[in-house]
Amino acid sequence: MIRKDITIIDLGADNWSRLMRLPKELAPPRDGDEKAMPRALLVIYRGLRVLRAIDIAERRTVEVEWLGVSRLEELSSRMGYPLVIALEETSLARVFEHAQRDLDFRDDMGYQWAGFLRGAAREWRRTIFTYPGGPSRIPVVPFGVVESVIRSLIPNNSLLLFAVTERGHVWTSAVLGYRDGDFWLLTSLDTLGMEEGDLGGGALEVAAESLSSKFGGKVRAVVVERSELERIGRSRFPLADLYWALNSGDMRRLNVPKRWKVLMFASALAATLKKRVE
Repeated sequence: MIRKDITIIDLGADNWSRLMRLPKELAPPRDGDEKAMPRALLVIYRGLRVLRAIDIAERRTVEVEWLGVSRLEELSSRMGYPLVIALEETSLARVFEHAQRDLDFRDDMGYQWAGFLRGAAREWRRTIFTYPGGPSRIPVVPFGVVESVIRSLIPNNSLLLFAVTERGHVWTSAVLGYRDGDFWLLTSLDTLGMEEGDLGGGALEVAAESLSSKFGGKVRAVVVERSELERIGRSRFPLADLYWALNSGDMRRLNVPKRWKVLMFASALAATLKKRVE
């Protein structure tokens, strides 16, 4: 599914940095209009001794009074962290040990990553704990099922383009190449010299043709305005905002399969129903 020799080119320093902070940009506002990552506390412990406690959002060490994994709710309330993650000092070594038993260096990279997820599932509630507690066990979907789903969703020999624009100009972008059941390419519109380029008018079609000529395959694109993406993410009615984005032109699609459209609207509908229940 992911080639070991995957080609990674022209991600661009600014482009990649913006892409990596996109989840933070979409996070709900806190304290007025200020955006912030949800507060989370990571505790690495040995028995009843704290080895290190880290505020994940602020990336700083904090002092905590540790009373053991059975008192994580109390720790969360006292310290003001909605999420607490507690790792026993050997937990990561155990996860790697579980994963490596089943892996071969010749395995697909996706299968190798799935091995680490299986290792984490084995250590869940043994050496890895969280508050809120989460499920009693972590279900791990067989890698073959994941491959089958991806094959059913993505047509062969596709270039998947996702771009976020700001007033029509590229703010960040990513291009994934998929061929013969493998992701073989990761790049961006920087590879065309379009960092902060205008995607208005017929420019998207021109960019798609250039990508296709350079790498081969058919470009399937989703382009959305940054402000509209934030509004959909924060909206109490994501489905309505998705319709608005499509009708206003703030979200554009090119060569998108019908099954993607169904999945997009189903996801927005599910999010809308979930927020109405909350």
